[in-house]
Amino acid sequence: MTNLLLGLPSQRPLQILNGIYTAEFLWQKVNYIHQNPVRAEIVARAEDHLYSSARNYAGGKGLLEMGVVRF
Repeated sequence: MTNLLLGLPSQRPLQILNGIYTAEFLWQKVNYIHQNPVRAEIVARAEDHLYSSARNYAGGKGLLEMGVVRF
């Protein structure tokens, strides 16, 4: 089974070992992470958070260049 590597601003990627089996499960985790600043009432929408990749997934341009996972 392959490991999923998610790019981070640091030089080391976040490695999730053998835990993501379906695209649905991956999106559940991505959405959970993107919604954290909304739940904390830091921003009204996930894509409004300056340091979130939610901007990229919403079609905007974030602070960092990144690939968007598509299935």
